Amino acid sequence: MQPQANEDTDRVLLTAILRFVDERRESSVDGFRHAVTEWGHDWCGVAPTHLPAADLLEQMLDQTNTATHDLLSLFSRHRRSLHWEQAYSRTDNTVGDHMLANYGYAEVVGKQGPFLSTRIRAGVAVYGPGINYPLHQHEAEEIYVVLAGGAAFRLGDNEAVSFAPGSVIHHPSMMPHGLHTGTNTLVIFYLWQGGSLREKPTFV
Repeated sequence: MQPQANEDTDRVLLTAILRFVDERRESSVDGFRHAVTEWGHDWCGVAPTHLPAADLLEQMLDQTNTATHDLLSLFSRHRRSLHWEQAYSRTDNTVGDHMLANYGYAEVVGKQGPFLSTRIRAGVAVYGPGINYPLHQHEAEEIYVVLAGGAAFRLGDNEAVSFAPGSVIHHPSMMPHGLHTGTNTLVIFYLWQGGSLREKPTFV
């Protein structure tokens, strides 16, 4: 039986996201606050789709902290109600089969819903072990909040830096960035604003 969109579940996730962003005190989040509070609450059911990376969420519940555990737990519990997708395919020569088999993201707010917005995009992304996500860029300004696990993050020409759960990583518009998970799995909450919101990143 084909899974069906569930408005009640989606609204639980939306409420949790709003609370999570409201509780962040980092200055890099401040530029997103107005767009988050004004993104609207119109619901458009999006049929759930599953990717193997979604099942990594449950395994990561012991690699988080008190600031991020509740949101991660909620997404893990409702992972089969989400629409999991990927920005890349095998035709993208820089992205190999290993990454495609071990990553995915689920949008909760954005142009493709389930909560429609042309101003901001929000959701979770999972990157399994051994993923090298090359330097890429996009017009949208972006924030990652590490929910669980870790990776070596690169920003522009800077040396790679590791961040603990709860850390906020800011990517200004068109700033090249990438990551390498090594032996870890990484789960992030993301926010995008500006640009087309559904722009496919360009490798640099």
